Amino acid sequence: IGFHRKLFFTKWWIDALLETRRRNGVELRFWGKFSKFVTDMCKPKIIVATSSRFIADIMREEWMDSDFFHIPLRGESGEDTEISIDSGIIESFLPSVGDIKDEEIRVILHADKLEQAVAFFHSLASLPSPLSSLTLISTEEVYSPDAGEDVDENFPLRPASSAGNIAVAIEKEARLWAEASSTPLIILRTATPFGSGMEGWPVTLFHQVLAGRYLHVRGIAGRLSTVMGCDLAHASRLTATLPGIYNVADGVGPTWLKLAEAMSANAGAQKRMITLPAQWADIAWKFLKPLPAVRDSLSPEVREHRSMSRNLSSRKLREATGMTFYNTLEVLARTDRNYPYKD
Repeated sequence: IGFHRKLFFTKWWIDALLETRRRNGVELRFWGKFSKFVTDMCKPKIIVATSSRFIADIMREEWMDSDFFHIPLRGESGEDTEISIDSGIIESFLPSVGDIKDEEIRVILHADKLEQAVAFFHSLASLPSPLSSLTLISTEEVYSPDAGEDVDENFPLRPASSAGNIAVAIEKEARLWAEASSTPLIILRTATPFGSGMEGWPVTLFHQVLAGRYLHVRGIAGRLSTVMGCDLAHASRLTATLPGIYNVADGVGPTWLKLAEAMSANAGAQKRMITLPAQWADIAWKFLKPLPAVRDSLSPEVREHRSMSRNLSSRKLREATGMTFYNTLEVLARTDRNYPYKD
């Protein structure tokens, strides 16, 4: 067996000896320190490659009991990290991993560019040990934006955005690489995650709500999927030994109006959003489109998007792991007493 496994079994016998001596009132400080050293040596290595600081932060917090390594796929100034088979990406970012063999190494990849993802898969060949698992953070955008309710993992992949098309292609490449390398593969198709430090359209919507620029059109009742970032990170841990494809969403499926109202409560007292009849919205768009509130909420594209529903079902994940989710609306509105708010 490998060196680290031998070390682990040695630790097990020492722990048993320590427990016996403690019962007899004897403390063996040296062996206690050695036991802690072995525990630290046997920690799994978690490698997270992502261009998102938010994803990196939530994963770091979830896996804090492991040796955590972050490979930024995008630099501070926005440029992509160059990755090729010969770029030495693993050696450059993970110098302390390079000489370690026979380790539990798990990789979590969150990429938004196909070429970069493919190059990263090839670069994993430089790791000193076979991967214990590869987790790909994918997106709900692989499904049609009007997929409807109870969208499970068997729904056809019909992306309508460039991000969705790229995600489908990356999933395909991940399967090919995992099969060729005999690596257990987990794909998490997640709703857009919320939380402190969140990125993307939730931030834009939040600023619109705070500025009083969110306008709702009566009759629009499209439902969307939501999930807290900490739940996405926790799902990555619970599925680490369960290869397969899993949707990740809290199942609440709020309307855009409900989401906006929860965001208003986050900033203070919950406010009712301005609601316009459809004909008034048409008139406002025709004559007042230069106004930010009209431009952001009443364009034909925005109204069509908010009319469609894509509500993911995470039944498979719940049944496989027993996972429970925070209610994103309650967290945003600051009414969930169990959520660990940071600010």
